[in-house]
Amino acid sequence: MGKPLFIGIAVHKPRYMATLPGVLEANDRICAWAGRNYDVVQIDDRTAPVTVNRIRETLTPNHEDEPDPTLLLDRDRIVVYFCGHGIAAWPDQYWILSPGPNQSRDRISANAFRDVLASYDPLQIAFISDACRSSGVLSGTGDPVVDRLEGSSRNPQKDIFYSCREGTSSFAMPATGGEPAYLIFSSVLMKALSAPDGVNIDPLLSQLNRHAVTSQSLSDYLEDNVPAAALGVGRQQAPQCDPGFRPLNH
Repeated sequence: MGKPLFIGIAVHKPRYMATLPGVLEANDRICAWAGRNYDVVQIDDRTAPVTVNRIRETLTPNHEDEPDPTLLLDRDRIVVYFCGHGIAAWPDQYWILSPGPNQSRDRISANAFRDVLASYDPLQIAFISDACRSSGVLSGTGDPVVDRLEGSSRNPQKDIFYSCREGTSSFAMPATGGEPAYLIFSSVLMKALSAPDGVNIDPLLSQLNRHAVTSQSLSDYLEDNVPAAALGVGRQQAPQCDPGFRPLNH
């Protein structure tokens, strides 16, 4: 299998919605972290709109009038991180891209995107979403972004990390007092991944003198620390973490 793939998508200013501070910076930080061990695809709306077609062309660029799946194939792990606006319609979450919330062809269905990526036969898929899951009235659903690859037989292990619970909001904090804007969930996530403090280290591996953040210990850390970080700035936010990677590759 090839090097794992990290896909970071950030949309801070979709049409007809509030601009979100800290989104571009959060995506920059996590993509920089991922660059040490992953091939990284970073997409944001800093200089150009983020659309489904742009993401599709980046992940499966056309070759002789056919989408080329090479980038997605032969990966032991694919991680997708999204930060921006989101809307929930159970059991799915929809990520809002640059054209705005009412354009279903430019609205990503997180569930469909994850399921279609599974057809490219990675061993593991992780989805990390820092976006609201509050309910909204939607016309249509969302797009799976890439085409399903025929012939897949594997059911990948799946990690799913939502920044908030169903029906609730995620919070972006503006710059104040000389401090930069930030996203509550993503700031805790980056601390967990880049600053081992003992609490975020997997306790079972520690007994074997291995010090690592695993999907299980990351889940525990986020569930304990995101609510505290939110309360510290007068907000209420609790993540939903469903770790699915299995030892020993977790």
